[in-house]
Amino acid sequence: MRKSSTLLSRATLRRQLSTTASSSRLTLSAVEGPLEPPLVSKTLPAYFRDDILRVHGARPALIARQEQARPHGGPRSRNLGDAAHLAWDFGEFDRHIQALARGLLDLGVKKGDRVGVIMGNNRCVAVSGGTQRLDDETVRPGLQVSTLKLVGVSHLFVVPRIRSSVYVRMLCDAFPALASSRPGDIQEAALPDLRHLVVVDNTGELKQFERELEGVRPAVDFREVMVWREDTAERRRVEDIMAGLGVDDVINLQFTRCVGGLLPG
Repeated sequence: MRKSSTLLSRATLRRQLSTTASSSRLTLSAVEGPLEPPLVSKTLPAYFRDDILRVHGARPALIARQEQARPHGGPRSRNLGDAAHLAWDFGEFDRHIQALARGLLDLGVKKGDRVGVIMGNNRCVAVSGGTQRLDDETVRPGLQVSTLKLVGVSHLFVVPRIRSSVYVRMLCDAFPALASSRPGDIQEAALPDLRHLVVVDNTGELKQFERELEGVRPAVDFREVMVWREDTAERRRVEDIMAGLGVDDVINLQFTRCVGGLLPG
């Protein structure tokens, strides 16, 4: 969130550009924008706490009309005036992030682990928020399961399907040993780091969700991961980890599909 100390000075850039311009190909470029206001020098969790939550806690944060209200269980919340769809203010958004951060610790996620997310948009931001508070890296491998081989994911959050893509089945087809592994002890040679498969229900129907998970032994329901109680040891551990976060820590790796269909990263 802050300007990196490793950025080249303007004078250094101009000298390098002048030297490089005489070669056969230009390899450096410089773009100068406004210097005011300065970049924020806080970690994302600290900025969210100090500048967003304390000032705008009751304002709308996430509205997803295609998702059900209160999809994660837990204490009943107002859901922005009891809307029929998912509608969180920043306070409720934070409660979900905190519950997930505690749940990730309970799941065995450690500092520096890579947590994969194949969920599309909307609720996946809560997963990213939870990992940020534990100094983990959220890895979004686009919508291609083959990318998982490249990134060393230890915990994978996935929805059953997005449009015509059936992700749980695609994972089992691509990695045959996955379906017969035990929860928390996945044994798939192609994914040696993977231990947990957490499935986030986006079907809207319990029976359909159960059908999607048939025969997939290691699958854990996302709702079982959330730890809503706030008087647990996990809460203190989350606070301790957040206190030690650094602004230069890597917290997100994202692969996106370009026009040609390849994954530039």
